[in-house]
Formats: sequence, structure tokens, C-alpha cells
Amino acid sequence: MLRNKNLKIITAIEDVNYLKKVAGNISQINEASVIASSKYSTDIIDLCRVLSPDILICDLSAENGSMTTTIREICKEHKCSVKIIATASSKSGEAHISDSIDSGADIFMENLDNPSVLRSSLQIVSRHGRELSPQDKSESIAAQKADDILHSLKLPIYHSGYVFLKRAITYNALRTSKLPMESYKIYEKISTEFDTTSRHVERAINSAVAFICKHSDKDDILFSILGYSVKSSSFSLTARELILMISEQFRL
Repeated sequence: MLRNKNLKIITAIEDVNYLKKVAGNISQINEASVIASSKYSTDIIDLCRVLSPDILICDLSAENGSMTTTIREICKEHKCSVKIIATASSKSGEAHISDSIDSGADIFMENLDNPSVLRSSLQIVSRHGRELSPQDKSESIAAQKADDILHSLKLPIYHSGYVFLKRAITYNALRTSKLPMESYKIYEKISTEFDTTSRHVERAINSAVAFICKHSDKDDILFSILGYSVKSSSFSLTARELILMISEQFRL
């Protein structure tokens, strides 16, 4: 269930079929509704100004990628009060993922035509800046810490495994048991949340860890996580080890 009632959403999606599926999924969520829709940048800016939505779903494929400029203008004018979910209705939009995040989008998510992915995306962005329960505050703090460390490890937010790895770290950090969660249980939990397979989650997380290892020195990785240097001549990094190292630092 979403923590906030009556989320007002504006959609800026070019592909008609994708728009229908996304809007149809939102209509099935009691706590959210689409209040306006347009595929044109100028319309979106005016609609946000007049209607003050909670969330904007922005298609990076629209208007040949110029939606990144729209995102920047909306963030500047509304000072981040409008949460922005970037998506792509076609492959052409994926070339603008990095620019959209740099311009101020809160998250990039594919497959918003999948009801579970859409709901999870709304949950993620709607929590920002809201009054949270103690449990939600703990989760929000853990998620923010995970963000900080993943950024320091040079993993871009638009990487396919970013959200999954962040969730895996958060789940393990907030566990009630003294023993760490088994990897397969974490992957199952995430796959259920995003309505995908455990294998897909595992591949995406492994890809994210491989990216980190490729773009960071091992000593830099350990320093980012632990805060001090460690001799690592025999150090090898797996997804499980990375998740455990980061989550245990949070618990300490």
C-alpha cells in the first residue's frame, strides 16, 4: 500500500499504447490518479505550474529526447516538490537516461506497463519528503545510506542493477535476525516486489557489482564502505560480499 493518499500524477508519454497501459495501471491504484496528460514539453511545464502534481511520469523518448530539458525546468521551478519518474517507451529514450538523472529525475524505471513495477516506483518516490513511521524512517535512512555508498562506488543510478542492489542492501540491513539473509531469499523478495524472476534480479545485481569492480580500485571500494584502508591483496568481491559488507556497516 502507498503511504500517501490521493497522489496526483501527470503523464508525459509519447507512445499511445504505453500510455494506455500505464494510465490503466494507475487507475487500479486507489491512492493515485492521473490528473492530466500530454506528450509535449510546453504543455507539461504549464500543467505542472497550474495543477501542482505530486508525481510526473516522463517519457524520455518523447520529442526526440528534449524531455530532459523539461525535467530540468520543472525541478528548478518547483524546487523538487514534484517527484519525477523517468521512463522510456522506446529504445531511443534510453540514450537520455543519464541526462535525465542529472537534470533532476528521482528515478528511471523501465516497464511501467507492469503493475508491480509501477506501484513500486510510486512507493519509492512518494516516500521522499513525507512524514514517515519509525519503521519507514529506518528504511528511508538505510536506503539513503545505500544511495550514498553506491554513488561513491561510481555505480550510476540508471544501471539496470542499481535499484535491485539498493533494495538488497536495505533488506539485509533491516533484518531482525542476527544472521545475514541468504542471497536467494533476498532475490526472491525483490523479484516479488518488482514482479520479475529471481534469476533476473541476480543477473542485474551481479552486473552492477561487475561494473563497480571495473570502474573502482579494490582499495577504493573498501575505503568507501569501511571508511579506512585495508590491505586487500587476496580480496575478491562477490555480490553477496558487497551486500553484507555495506549492510553490516549500517547495522554497526
